[in-house]
Amino acid sequence: VEAAAMGVISIQTIGKELMLACRQLGHAISETLAALVASTVVNSAVGSFYVERPIDEKDARVVVEEAAKRILSKEEPGIAALRLQAAYESAFAEIERDAQTQRAAAKAAEEKAVNWISSFTAKFDQDFDTLTGLYKKIYQFLLLRCTGPLGVAKAPKDVAAEREVAAALESVFPRVGLRSFVALTGPEKAAQLQELA
Repeated sequence: VEAAAMGVISIQTIGKELMLACRQLGHAISETLAALVASTVVNSAVGSFYVERPIDEKDARVVVEEAAKRILSKEEPGIAALRLQAAYESAFAEIERDAQTQRAAAKAAEEKAVNWISSFTAKFDQDFDTLTGLYKKIYQFLLLRCTGPLGVAKAPKDVAAEREVAAALESVFPRVGLRSFVALTGPEKAAQLQELA
C-alpha cells in the first residue's frame, strides 16, 4: 500500500508537466488551464475521469499527452470554454489576492494609528497644541476606517467624506472630551476608538 501511495501523481504535478509539454511545442498556457484540461481527460478503460482515482506515472503520461492534444487541437470545441473558465478563475484569484493585500494594508495602517493614539500621553491636560494633534490623529483614524467598506491604508482626498467624518466626530466626541480621553489607559483608549468607528 505504501509503495502504491508513493507512485500517486497529483493533478498539480500533471498540470506542470502539461505546461512544460505545451511550452516545448511553442504554446504557453496557464497553470489553471493546464489543470482544467487535465481534469477533463477520461480513462476509457474504466469510463471515468482520470482525476477521480489515484493516478500513477503511466496514467499521468497518458493524461499529459491527451490534454496536450486537446489544447493544441483546432477542432476541440470544449477548449474555448475551458480557456474562458481558466481566465475567469485566474482573474478572480488575482482580485482576491489584491483585496487581501488591501485589507492587510488597511489593518496595518489602522493598528499603527490606534497604537499611537492609545499610547498618547499629554504632559499636562491644558496643552492645546498637543491635544489638537491627538484630535487630528483620531480624525485620521476615522478617515482610514470610514472611507472604504473594509477600511483603507491611505484615506482618499474626498472633501465631502472628510467633512462628514469631521462633523460625525465632533458630534459624538467633541474636543472638550479629550481631557478625559487622555486620562484613560491604553486599552480603554483603543476600545473607545473601536466604538467611535
